[in-house]
Amino acid sequence: LTLDGSPIGSPAFMAPEQARGERPGISTRTDVFCLGATALYVLTGHTPFDTHGSLHQMIRRVADEMPRKPRELDATIPKPLAAVLTKATSREPLERYASAAEFADDLERWSKGRPVEAGSPGVWMRTIRWVGRNPIKSTAGVCSAMVVMSVVLTLGAEWYLRWRPHHV
Repeated sequence: LTLDGSPIGSPAFMAPEQARGERPGISTRTDVFCLGATALYVLTGHTPFDTHGSLHQMIRRVADEMPRKPRELDATIPKPLAAVLTKATSREPLERYASAAEFADDLERWSKGRPVEAGSPGVWMRTIRWVGRNPIKSTAGVCSAMVVMSVVLTLGAEWYLRWRPHHV
């Protein structure tokens, strides 16, 4: 039996929204994450999240960290299969397959050598994710760029105003 307040299921295969206790966010996409985590474990011997430490530490990692990429765990996994597994174990539920049937269809496409629907995220999506994971670094970068642009524009305006009277 599970005690009140205790997590249900294994944290190693738990979806992030499940680990955060977001009951309204739990859906079939949560089940897709669990299926993807199981497939990842079968293929690599590793779960999407590091499972070392106490139960509290594991649940915190699942809730807060990004899942590990399949090719980081095993470089021999083909890229299309890694894309399918990455989509199935995405941190954000809306980025996962909507159902287990969609996940199975993409696995079947991969097994038959056809192109999979799960593609690697583009540069824009990777940038947005990086900014979300590194708010301090991204804010510092934007502020630094603003300072550099201010200095460049100030020096450019000063040069133009000094140059202008000589040509009037």
